[in-house]
Amino acid sequence: MIEIDWKIFEIKHAKATEAFENLCYFLFCRKYNLAEGVRTDFNQVGLETEPIKDSNSKYCGFQAKFFQKNINYANISESINRALNNYSQLNHIIIYINQQAQTSCQSAKQIEAKCRKKGVIVEWFLPNNFKISLN
Repeated sequence: MIEIDWKIFEIKHAKATEAFENLCYFLFCRKYNLAEGVRTDFNQVGLETEPIKDSNSKYCGFQAKFFQKNINYANISESINRALNNYSQLNHIIIYINQQAQTSCQSAKQIEAKCRKKGVIVEWFLPNNFKISLN
């Protein structure tokens, strides 16, 4: 199994954040069998692309966050707030993060609670998920 080293990723990609967002976009498209991709706009509000309608008629979107050191939960929360405020039909958000998150910490729980109030399920996609998806 190939280990993912995010420091090497940064070295190989001069624009590591942009490269990470592209990687997450491809994984999102693969997950939902979107062979032709997803509509995207410049400066998408709260999400990386427009939400897609899945096979169960649920609207799904994603946010990609590349952190060099510590996870900034306030940054994630701000993006999620914008997504919740701008996409009332949203049912599911995948949060792709390159660092190991503590999804049981108070900040992560607050993000999940805020989403739950709007009927949105949060899926955390963390380093172990990348390891499985990319190997």
